[in-house]
Order: sequence, then structure tokens, then C-alpha cells
Amino acid sequence: ANSTAPRRKGLLRRITGESTPYNFPCREIPFKKSWPTENPFSSSDFSRLDYYNDGIFYTLPRIVYHIDEPAVVALTQYYRNAISPKSDILDVCSSW
Repeated sequence: ANSTAPRRKGLLRRITGESTPYNFPCREIPFKKSWPTENPFSSSDFSRLDYYNDGIFYTLPRIVYHIDEPAVVALTQYYRNAISPKSDILDVCSSW
């Protein structure tokens, strides 16, 4: 298989890897945040908006992408550079 060819996922064409027109440099972003000492949330902040059975929602599979194409490309390029070939990966958040 040609590793530079665009890849397909189901019926959707996904442009990833070296065949993409995008190029994103990676750099560290410092994380500085001061957190409140007291919990700012009440229990009602975590209550459900609906009380339908969740099984109904998950009955049909969905192809959903939560980030845009340039973000998918940037992550793909990062993974290719940061993860060694044949590595064992547990991806518990595998949806884009």
C-alpha cells in the first residue's frame, strides 16, 4: 500500500499523513492555571437534561468527527512522529 495516499474510513475520505496539504509545527504550550480552593459547582450542575434511556441513543452506530480536518491531520502527523512503529497503544478516546 502507498503510505502517502489518502486513507479511507468507511465511506468518508480522510486526508492524513504526508499526503496532506497541511503542515503543523509542534511546540510545547505552558500550562499555568490557578484553581479555586472551593468546588465552584453544585450537585444540580451535574444533573441530566433528559431522563431517556441511554441505550436508545446508542442503538445506531454514528460516524462523528469532533474536530476539523486540519486537527485530524495535525494529530496524525504527531502520532507518526511520537509513537514508534509496532507500539502497543490503548486508545480509550478513539473518536476524532
